Amino acid sequence: MQVHLVTVVGSDLRVFPFMLEHYARLGITSFRVNVHLRTEDDPALEFARAATRRVGCSVERVMVGQTFLHLKREVCDELAARQPDDWFVFADHDELQVYPEDLFHVLEYCDRKGFDYVRGCFLDRLGPGGVLPPVDPHAPIWDQFPLGAFVTYPISRGDPRKIVAAKGKVMLMGTGNHTARRGQACPIRDYFIQVHHFKWVAGLDETLRQRIQILRSIGDPVWIESRRFLEYFETHGGRIDVRDPRFHAWPCTPEYRYWDTVRETVIHLESLESAAGGA
Repeated sequence: MQVHLVTVVGSDLRVFPFMLEHYARLGITSFRVNVHLRTEDDPALEFARAATRRVGCSVERVMVGQTFLHLKREVCDELAARQPDDWFVFADHDELQVYPEDLFHVLEYCDRKGFDYVRGCFLDRLGPGGVLPPVDPHAPIWDQFPLGAFVTYPISRGDPRKIVAAKGKVMLMGTGNHTARRGQACPIRDYFIQVHHFKWVAGLDETLRQRIQILRSIGDPVWIESRRFLEYFETHGGRIDVRDPRFHAWPCTPEYRYWDTVRETVIHLESLESAAGGA
């Protein structure tokens, strides 16, 4: 079985070394790392190359100056289409997927059952008390962000679901890999993968402002989700209110107490979508 990690990363690479090391520990040896630079002399390139060397791989492609989100979709589709029967794990620089058992066993199960892709959901990782701390490159990322929470959907009303792994023949949709246009999904009740999301770092407010500007300039309505995040941060003093029961915030030590609750929430949302589609 061939399994490849595909990622397209930009200039914010603070979590990137942790991400690569995480997937190397899962047993992945084929890394398809693509780097998008703002300018030719962007220092992010050397940082990315240093991170890839530590796990024995290299940067596959360097892109400069174009729109990151559109490039991301094109690159992922192009790489997967070359090897339609291989498995591809798709992860952004701040997404560390945690499987309930060995990754390769999960994908072998899908092969036996005829499933073409596996889904998961964001488990947002927060600093103590809901703060957005800086990333310490020398400390375990799990310890720096000890809380798990269901934040993405309640705050931004964005889709918290992710397709975490798919056969190359599966056509994913959008820049966030939230849904697929074809292929048979592994049922959520069989496998539903935690996507530990280390987005909630110091400086996120400025990142969101830049993202809003870019998305609005290209007419992508997803900018509204970023605006909702930014408005929440400004209203709550730059932190997440971990007392809010909607977020199910709880220490991941190592198990997250409310994962079954999150899964059932997603199943309920999908039932509502299905009913609306059939109305």
